[in-house]
Amino acid sequence: MISDDRTLLTIPHLAEKQWREAGDRVFVEEVGDEPGPARAKSSRIETYTEFLGRSSALAHHLTSLGVGPGAYVAILLPNSVEALHAWMAIALAGAVEVPLRPMVGGEVLRHALALTRPSVVIADSRSADALADVLDSLPVIHDVVWVDFDAFSAVKASRFSRLRNHSYADIVAVPRTLPAVVCKPSSPASVMLTSGTSGPSKGVLLPHAQVCLIARVCGQATQARAADVFYCVHPLNHIAGKFMGVLSTFATGGKVILDTRFDARHWLTRIRRYGATVSIAHGPMLQMLAATPSSAEDSAHGLWRLMCSPMPRHLTQRLESRFGFRRIEMWGMTETGCVTWTNLDEPHPLGSAGKVLSEWYELQIADPETDECLPVGGVGEIMVRPRYPFTMMQGYVAMPEKTVEAWRNSWFHSGDAGYFDSEGNLYFVERLKDRIRSRSENISSYDIEMAAGTVPGVIDAAAVGVPSEFDGDDDIKLFVTLQPGAVLDGEALLRHLAGKLPHFMLPRFIEFITSIPRTPTQKVKKSALRSRARSDAAWDRKAAGIRLRDLYDTQSDVAPN
Repeated sequence: MISDDRTLLTIPHLAEKQWREAGDRVFVEEVGDEPGPARAKSSRIETYTEFLGRSSALAHHLTSLGVGPGAYVAILLPNSVEALHAWMAIALAGAVEVPLRPMVGGEVLRHALALTRPSVVIADSRSADALADVLDSLPVIHDVVWVDFDAFSAVKASRFSRLRNHSYADIVAVPRTLPAVVCKPSSPASVMLTSGTSGPSKGVLLPHAQVCLIARVCGQATQARAADVFYCVHPLNHIAGKFMGVLSTFATGGKVILDTRFDARHWLTRIRRYGATVSIAHGPMLQMLAATPSSAEDSAHGLWRLMCSPMPRHLTQRLESRFGFRRIEMWGMTETGCVTWTNLDEPHPLGSAGKVLSEWYELQIADPETDECLPVGGVGEIMVRPRYPFTMMQGYVAMPEKTVEAWRNSWFHSGDAGYFDSEGNLYFVERLKDRIRSRSENISSYDIEMAAGTVPGVIDAAAVGVPSEFDGDDDIKLFVTLQPGAVLDGEALLRHLAGKLPHFMLPRFIEFITSIPRTPTQKVKKSALRSRARSDAAWDRKAAGIRLRDLYDTQSDVAPN
């Protein structure tokens, strides 16, 4: 039986609660070297009352434009208080937010808007040119709310003459009371665009029950309380920043420090300056933090909880010892929400993403070809289904065939590979499509990348399969980014790897590049790397005349070259 408090799983209901209870407590403070659009200084810090009053004013205005329950409204704004106003206002109007990466343009922007067909866009002048370039193919858009209306009017207005253009500052100048609640837990709340690492992005439709459950379980996992200060540098067009960070903090009455961009050099300074007690980070962020010079003051701060999904195992002990935080690891996706968690009060195995929240979800590891459940230790596809309605995605917008494909046999097929240990701990291995097939061996790119990450001087690495001289077979190519000033060549790196990996996992090609291409959600763009399969810049083990058997002390485990 679902307890009564679980029936209030909508953003407007949470807003009503905090309107009554949080009042004059500070909700959000925007910080960073690149603040949002020019506006009154007082809007950089807002109490719950101020935030909800301005959001309500925008919600009432959206309603006057014809935005009703279920209508889509796009947001093209950087991390800023205004972006949070837009999100909350859309929810209070009963509409559906479509948060987009602010500087996106071209076909990527056109595809996202054509897929979701918003009638209204909330943007600033930095996105004006990109938006104007795609407007001719999007007649459904008829209103734009400009956060920096003066800058827009002076420079861009002529390109938007067919639309009604509105000044955000004028709209929120007079705060309003909350609109009447017009949505239910089953109502759609958000469309999050997937990263599109292989093919066009898909729009994941998340209902209110799902996004509020994400906030709820994050609060429980972090033992959140009203005195907490959440440092959020994740983009607001992703569930980590929006729902695991902002909404979770909002639901507990805490304070959000909203940073405009991540900079590893300044991360700890910001944590100290603003009194952060909890935050979230992904793998590349942690690698960049690990690469910064250490100091005796690294643990002198109040941040004692850090969520990650999961933390790179080769960095875990080093980071915890250096910075003094306690890690909380999890596995989840935009489509599923946060399904597994480690326990803050109990030790957990290195690399584990925790145990299934069995109160809310079922999870199994299955053969990706047959959907048959695998035994403990067997690596297969992670499949999930909810125990209660509307607590996972309701489908991919305008892509019914993709929805059916993902939900076959009554399970959501994540496309992630993982396994359970005997204690029920989940371990993420990699994306199934990233597996490499070489000389009849199924090889995990993750294992190669983790081994490369332990080599002195390496800051980031990504392994892909590239066509070999044999049909249906791959050679391994490793892309590597070095720390500034580090000196390492292909042969030296290969010899390091030979001490950590079996012969069949050693790369043939190694290419040093300035950065690993990643999506806005920090997934490696493996398709982009595969397109560089035979780059002249790559070092070739065979061309260098290095035999695998020469890299090992014993030849018992080494196949012929």
